Amino acid sequence: MHWNSKRITNLAHERPLTLITGCPRSGTTWVGDILARAPGTMMFTEPFSPDLSQRPHRVCNVLWNEWFYCVEQENAAEFQPAIEEMLALRHRTWSHLKRCKTAKDAVDVLARGARFRLARLTTSRSIIKDPLALLSSPWLAHEFRAKVIVMIRHPAAVVSSFKRLNLCVDIPGLLRQRLVMQRYLEPMRAELEQFVRLDPNIVDTSAMLWKALYFAVQPFREQHPDWMFIRHEDLSRDPLAGFEKICRYAGIEFTPAILQAVLDSDDVALPQELDTSLAFTTRRNIKLNVSSWKNRLTADEIERIRRRVQDVSREFYTDEEW
Repeated sequence: MHWNSKRITNLAHERPLTLITGCPRSGTTWVGDILARAPGTMMFTEPFSPDLSQRPHRVCNVLWNEWFYCVEQENAAEFQPAIEEMLALRHRTWSHLKRCKTAKDAVDVLARGARFRLARLTTSRSIIKDPLALLSSPWLAHEFRAKVIVMIRHPAAVVSSFKRLNLCVDIPGLLRQRLVMQRYLEPMRAELEQFVRLDPNIVDTSAMLWKALYFAVQPFREQHPDWMFIRHEDLSRDPLAGFEKICRYAGIEFTPAILQAVLDSDDVALPQELDTSLAFTTRRNIKLNVSSWKNRLTADEIERIRRRVQDVSREFYTDEEW
């Protein structure tokens, strides 16, 4: 197949695109896994991830150097060609192979290339599942007419998950990004600068990340009434109705396979706490999972989180939901 920039651009824009984003640990993987069961769907998992972008078999040919990068018209020329190649299912297999250092890397690159080539024949819609694309979502919506689904989860639940998995949080990285601060977080600059001078632990840093990201989400709800904003807790309480609504918004048929995937994702036989090796799977005891943070965090930690985020969290959660 002959590829040129015009052909790539046309292919990248012709397939309907759904973006599933939000704060990390907010349920994006759960929603992405369910929607990916739709026939003719290709899901791209975290193409904006600095970690995954270092791997030879990355889905998008961009080496990100910051978390939660803000792509918009001002800097789009640097990133748009690679994102269009991804959405057009063009994979630079040979150039990636030349960078492989191990046999496993080479196998992964070949498998990714084969998956892309096959998907060109079978794919009619694309999904990007990526919390790290949250601050680039307005550009993705504008440039690719993406249907945007923003997941929202209780701050204590997100912090609890970060603490349990000991995930990295780079608050200074937000301050290093001129566009992120200029477009979204300038009113929080003094607070963030004061915060990074401290020696915060994982509870404090993940709470601050939640606050910063959902500070940015607040105006999204006014500026983009055509987007879908879903609280993880509401989806967990009625997943069948919730996913049927999500599919309708995304233009995806609520097939028997999707219905079954929703049912399978809820396993009432599972305990409240799973082994951390299973933390990124989508099978959960959903009802127990909603309130697991109340047992995982101490009363002092919950109060610290609440004090840190309350001026933002009250836009999403009532006092009674603490």
